[in-house]
Amino acid sequence: MAASTFLAAVPPTPCYAYGQMVQILTEYPDPETEIAWREFLAGARYAFHYTAPEYFKEPFIGSAKPFAVLSRQGQGGRVQGVLTGLHESSRIICGLAESPRLILHPDADGAAAADIAEGLCTLGGELITLYTWEQSPGLRAQGYQEIEQAGVVLIDLTKGPEALFAELETPRAIRTATRAGFDIRESRPEDLPDYHRMRAAWSKAKGLPCEDLDQLQRLFALRENRLLLVATHEGKLAAGSVLRFTEGGVVEYAANTSWPEYRNSRPNDLLMWKGIEWASQNGFPVYSMGGCHQFLRKFGGSIIPTFRYRLDRTFLRRHDLKAAATEKSRALFRSLPGTWQEKIKRVVRPQPGS
Repeated sequence: MAASTFLAAVPPTPCYAYGQMVQILTEYPDPETEIAWREFLAGARYAFHYTAPEYFKEPFIGSAKPFAVLSRQGQGGRVQGVLTGLHESSRIICGLAESPRLILHPDADGAAAADIAEGLCTLGGELITLYTWEQSPGLRAQGYQEIEQAGVVLIDLTKGPEALFAELETPRAIRTATRAGFDIRESRPEDLPDYHRMRAAWSKAKGLPCEDLDQLQRLFALRENRLLLVATHEGKLAAGSVLRFTEGGVVEYAANTSWPEYRNSRPNDLLMWKGIEWASQNGFPVYSMGGCHQFLRKFGGSIIPTFRYRLDRTFLRRHDLKAAATEKSRALFRSLPGTWQEKIKRVVRPQPGS
């Protein structure tokens, strides 16, 4: 597929005099498209880094191919909605429950989401999954199954650092880390090898994959969209926190890593607060905690629900059937007495060395 493709115009809607068109991109946009895209982001409610043109500068690994789908008022017209995602083999996935990738202009109606979804289908793929900040009747009308997610904690940064600090549930943890003597600063290129060793050790302990050093270096070379805050103690790297952002949009907490021997001194709490403070002082309007579990909720803000939409395009919708069977099995497991649950866990849990 070409780097940028315009699909035929869809029927006009009451909001748009010229009808809408869908533009599909598979690489960084041309200057005209980039300008229109950025003008859209300036008025969008949830403008994240992964919904900005810089998405195409990310060092993706494996066979996943990035793309963007733009809904526009005719060819070369105003952008009304943006969806970004990855196409890998037979699957297309657009975001996560904690980081939706479909955003619409406040003036756009449901037709923009439906048009984007229609354009998305032209990319192929037997299973399409995307996440949104709001419910979308347009997606449901096209056969997407809707499931409400747990949501994301969003913090209103316009209140200012002083008011935001007053809303913290555990300011004592931040004071504990401050008294322990941690120094918080923006990372420097020479910090990345130490940060990578810490991140690799944390990932191994969690059983998770870890980027190699070269990929991390390429990530943090994107300084206009990514920030690594580090906590040092007596000159040694103790913890690090990653933020993603786009100019004038949302700052998104992305990752937090620390060495185990420092955790009781609470450097992660201090890093989280310093990230919120940095975002507020630099004029960003909203801070996303990237989830809603207890550690994230104690920094204030409100939980905003998100929604998953999935379209199974296989014969007899085998992915949907498999998901339904899995959920029934989980419900049955949850209904069993605790003693039986433990017995089943011992049988199915992988043994060391297996």
